[in-house]
Amino acid sequence: SEKLEEMTLVKRMAQEYVELERVWALSLDANVIRRVKHDVRRTHQPGADQSREASASSRAQMEQVLLRYLNYHPCEYDRGLVYLLGPFVHVYSTEREVYYCFEALLSRLD
Repeated sequence: SEKLEEMTLVKRMAQEYVELERVWALSLDANVIRRVKHDVRRTHQPGADQSREASASSRAQMEQVLLRYLNYHPCEYDRGLVYLLGPFVHVYSTEREVYYCFEALLSRLD
């Protein structure tokens, strides 16, 4: 019942995310892309408990999630989005989970 509903939701979200990846044609301004990449690099430095490879992977994931979010949710980019996204990257194991949690947070703040 509840477990089945949760599994159905997770499956639906996985399919939606695959679709987002499949049809994603980046239509963002080059300046926004540059700012996102710069802000992620500047604010997300490797920690003492994190290797350079893990940090680079986290940064790449943050860039992808932010750019995908901005592509599908028209809003003004602000550096604060990087700070809001950061904890999700450390807590969740997949980019899909990070994206949907970040999207849920921003929908509540809107």
